[in-house]
Amino acid sequence: MDVAKELIQQAARELQNFSLDQTRSAELALEVSRLNTALIQMSGKVDFNDDPAAFVGLLERRSR
Repeated sequence: MDVAKELIQQAARELQNFSLDQTRSAELALEVSRLNTALIQMSGKVDFNDDPAAFVGLLERRSR
């Protein structure tokens, strides 16, 4: 799922009262998109009751 840089700018402005330039908002949008994709892909592989460290480990292994 792609996240638009405009969404990042809007969130920064509305939630943090902070203004981001186009370059940085595009970088953050890409990072958020990557994280979102990884979380969606792994959502069926972990359970709410699992050890949180196991989820972090799974994220780290999938990011390589």
